[in-house]
Amino acid sequence: MIYATIPHLLDMCATSIVYKLWTRQDIYENWSKDNHWQLLENKVILDVKNLPLPELVKSRLLPIVKPAGRHFFGFLSVWLSKMTTSEKWLTRGMLSDCLIYTLSEI
Repeated sequence: MIYATIPHLLDMCATSIVYKLWTRQDIYENWSKDNHWQLLENKVILDVKNLPLPELVKSRLLPIVKPAGRHFFGFLSVWLSKMTTSEKWLTRGMLSDCLIYTLSEI
């Protein structure tokens, strides 16, 4: 049997929340700008700070924002490269629809 401690459960929940906040972003907005990544990261950090959560939870969320964003963008870059070479992959619009979460689902 696996036993998880409260801090580990909190970390797992924090990771899930941060990924959901990343998927809410419009990744195509300002795509051509050089600081596209930084703009999105700042939006996610602001979303975390505005969540109605205790400061302890926010302190667990903030360090996860950057690594989660890098994983998310890595996934998207692979997905979009495969999409252009094969018709078997979802289109950009379908992918966006699959990834978008509303804040009420957190």
